[in-house]
Amino acid sequence: MKDRRILIADSNETARKNIDRLLLMKGFRTYSASDGSGAIRTAGTVYPDLVLLDTGLWGQNAFDVADIIEKGGLSSVIFMITRPCSDFYIKLMDRQLHAYLVKPVRPEELYRTIAFSLRTVALIDGYKSRITQLETELEVRKTIERAKSLLMETLGLTETEAYRRIRKESMDLCVPIQDISKMILAANRNTPKKLRK
Repeated sequence: MKDRRILIADSNETARKNIDRLLLMKGFRTYSASDGSGAIRTAGTVYPDLVLLDTGLWGQNAFDVADIIEKGGLSSVIFMITRPCSDFYIKLMDRQLHAYLVKPVRPEELYRTIAFSLRTVALIDGYKSRITQLETELEVRKTIERAKSLLMETLGLTETEAYRRIRKESMDLCVPIQDISKMILAANRNTPKKLRK
């Protein structure tokens, strides 16, 4: 956890400094904000690994601040609250992390919640990265399939022959196969209909 960046957003200076001290003892890099706009501005500058956000933060509704931070991809938020209520738990269900701290924050609870939250964020980021990779691979496959179908239709090739032709062009030109496929599709779009086939 060393060198992880934590933003503490709390309008109570004493509480903020106490949490800051506890985090520094564990090797975290800490940043502070005393109001909503300051929390958003700091998060947008340092991109902290986590934001500890007091629900009683001055200047702006804490949940609105959390929305801006999370939906903007700046960080994930852990709320700090004095007295949790049923309404708070309902709102918590819409968050990236279903984690919160009850004030006054106890050291062992602080460290445990941060450790679990950092692990959860890492898992979420891993899933997002994998989804993006799969979406990219699927788009590449679709492009190659469209190019193959076009060659089969315009040149009367079998599927195997069409793929071999695309692959040969890729190898001859030292260009990725998906780029050759895009070139084939683009050339067809740019060819007048009466000249096709």
